[in-house]
This record gives sequence, C-alpha cells and structure tokens, in this order.
Amino acid sequence: MDCRKCKATFEPGDASGLTQWQASVAILKDWKMWALAFVITLTVCFLGEGVGLLPGGWGAGIGGGLIGLIGVYRMRGLRKCPKCGATVRI
Repeated sequence: MDCRKCKATFEPGDASGLTQWQASVAILKDWKMWALAFVITLTVCFLGEGVGLLPGGWGAGIGGGLIGLIGVYRMRGLRKCPKCGATVRI
C-alpha cells in the first residue's frame, strides 16, 4: 500500500484499523460516496415516481438501504497509515 500524504509504502497488515467514528467521518468526506448517493437517489426516484415501478415510500427505503450498504462496504477497506496517521484505502 502507498500513502498519498507521506508516500510511505507498507503492507496492509502493518496498518491499524480505524474506529467506527473515524471511518464514518472519512466516508462522509469522500466525494465518491456523495456521487454514488446522488446517482442512486436520482435513479430510485426516477424509477419510483417517474416510471411508477415502486409504490409510494418504497423508493426512499430502497435508496437509503443501498447507500448505507455501500458506505459500510467502503468503510471496511479503510486503514490508518503507520507513519503519518492518514486514512488510506486498501
């Protein structure tokens, strides 16, 4: 693994895991997560309200569930750089 901040190279086993709070903050700061949430919300809203495939209220539940599952999946791959302490993705 390479750290983008300090350019250190290390093995994934050398990096320590993050606490739940640190991982949540890192996910909220990640622009890719916001882009995914935006695309999922637009898609589910279009399918639910625009096309009428989903009954009322189901689109929000399905969209929120997908966004939550993607967030949890992305949090599992976060580690802390042993040299500088920056958050890096495996």
